[in-house]
Amino acid sequence: MKISDYDATHVGEILSGHGDWFGAQLLRLIAKADQRNRESIRVAFPDYVAAYEAWFATDHDAHWDDRGLIRLEEDNETAK
Repeated sequence: MKISDYDATHVGEILSGHGDWFGAQLLRLIAKADQRNRESIRVAFPDYVAAYEAWFATDHDAHWDDRGLIRLEEDNETAK
């Protein structure tokens, strides 16, 4: 299954909790997976794992919140 253009360009927003479709849930699962499980997911969904890894490798300041979602630093600032 190929990743959609939308999912590929909005990984950070999706990891922050945007979306409840399959691809959004899959990206959040990939983000939570350890390396061994991420490699297992890569077998079936290589485009999704690659998109997550590309996003993760970029310069971003992200933190996990208590719901297990990525909270981007700019979101934290606006929430204050």
